[in-house]
Amino acid sequence: MWFAAAALGLGALVAAFPAAFEAVALGGALYLGWLAIGAFRSAAAKNRPIGHALVRSGRSAIRDGFAVQFANPKIILFFGAVLPPFMDPSRPAAAQLALFACGTIGMDLISMSAYGLGGAALSARMSEPRFRRGVALVVGILLSAAAVLVIRSHLGCDSTLGRLLPSC
Repeated sequence: MWFAAAALGLGALVAAFPAAFEAVALGGALYLGWLAIGAFRSAAAKNRPIGHALVRSGRSAIRDGFAVQFANPKIILFFGAVLPPFMDPSRPAAAQLALFACGTIGMDLISMSAYGLGGAALSARMSEPRFRRGVALVVGILLSAAAVLVIRSHLGCDSTLGRLLPSC
């Protein structure tokens, strides 16, 4: 789906409305901050019982996976900004998009498999409260840093929204 959106000019749409894109990015940064707070709260909790993930199967898992992928703002950035420069307008778009799709799906398959196998390997350690708190603390720090970096990059005086600030 995002391959088709890129072919139809998603990059041009983002370029035409940079303030809207920056507002979405700032909303994402606030969400990262909210997740960081949750991670810090989890790290501070003592002797918290281990939660168990709800395992879904069938159509529900597919529907949930599609919803997450569709709403992922990184995908818009990737397909809107990174993919179009690699398109050759003198060649058939469908063949190029099919090739890009195969490459991206293949790399996603490898990386998501690595995440899954890594998570399975860490599952035994995650049952240890001290290790869980340490992981939550590291996750909180990383999410906070990401939120700050996104906010700084989108509120600089050279950004569309930054120019609206009185100090710029």
